[in-house]
Amino acid sequence: MTTHGTFTFDAENDSDCQRFDFTSDGNGQTSGVLISGPGTAADFCHDTNGGNSANVGPDFGQGGDPDGYLYTECSSPGASGDEYTMTFDTLLDALAEQWQFNFYWCQRGPAAGNNDAFCEVQINEDGGGWVTVATFGGVGEDSTSTVWNYESVDLSESGVNVDENTQVRIRIESQSETSWHADFGIDTVTIVGSPAGITSVTPSEFDMDNADIDITSSGDVFDASGNDVYISDADTLAGSANEVDISSAINTESTSLINLDLTQLSAGELASLHTLGPSATRYIIVDAVGGEYSYPITLHRPEAFVMSLSSEFAPGATTVQLLAPATKTTGDFNAGRIEEVANPATAIDITDENYTEVESCFQATVNSREVQYDFRIEGLDTYTVTPQLTISAAVGNAMPMAMNDFRRRRVQ
Repeated sequence: MTTHGTFTFDAENDSDCQRFDFTSDGNGQTSGVLISGPGTAADFCHDTNGGNSANVGPDFGQGGDPDGYLYTECSSPGASGDEYTMTFDTLLDALAEQWQFNFYWCQRGPAAGNNDAFCEVQINEDGGGWVTVATFGGVGEDSTSTVWNYESVDLSESGVNVDENTQVRIRIESQSETSWHADFGIDTVTIVGSPAGITSVTPSEFDMDNADIDITSSGDVFDASGNDVYISDADTLAGSANEVDISSAINTESTSLINLDLTQLSAGELASLHTLGPSATRYIIVDAVGGEYSYPITLHRPEAFVMSLSSEFAPGATTVQLLAPATKTTGDFNAGRIEEVANPATAIDITDENYTEVESCFQATVNSREVQYDFRIEGLDTYTVTPQLTISAAVGNAMPMAMNDFRRRRVQ
């Protein structure tokens, strides 16, 4: 994270003031000229109190009274419509970081609505011209109080192309029926950059076969087109043992948003995604402007099995006593559950050293695959025999299955 400031402008032309270039229309102040003293007409000025223009502009800085601040002194020859700017002297790398411009502003006139001056936060990327990101002010406050308004402006919301050579400035335009009523205060400026990258994946948990996914970024780091999107077992492609290119699922893309529809993946891509599997944290990785951007996700397989009604089952019934396992007798049996609707089933209380049986009726869905499935009761740690089911290729409407020790599941 990169931070410039905080600039509090405690004294006239202190080190904080010297980090900005100032211009003004009214007095011919040009870029690079330092800030003027309090009361200098038609200039960007420094002050600590409000004694220069009665009931206009701040009475004190954002930190209290007395405290330094900057303001536009709109006295004659200043006129309504004059422009004042303060441009930060360091280029921002908007390619590598997302920038936040934080500051306080104060606008006060001798009567409510009399001071209509406003300020704009603007950026200029690689000399392409100034673009307004946000505007504040425009209606004056009561003359009885000084109010400092805090703003935090996301510079990536400009909508222009991202660039590593980005300027930022505050532009103030004086607007008032009486020119000297348009003073406007600025104080406590901080410019913060955080690493650009993916800020959200919606949803962050999804089925690997059929999800509709929005990937949003901080900063304009995605290309308008041509991004490569992967699901990976690591947060970098270089660190990955397995990744699946899902770029073919892209529907729309812009500099800060990519939408994907996973139903557009090919059979081969889906097979690769299933091989990657959902067993651990996975990552969405976008290979875009400036490198790779990753975000952790939870990947689910669509349901391969669902509970299924059967005339052979009575949902929620207890199981009957069957053959006892080795080392047990039928006197050690606790009634279990038969279920065709609920999963999990109702809790079973098994007496110490006893055994029970659990039976479930379920059906394979179109999402099942031609693999072997193992079935377990969640929460049990030791199995001597694991029920298994293998699905082979479907023939017509039939789904051939091979079952091993599937009738009973003994719990002891």
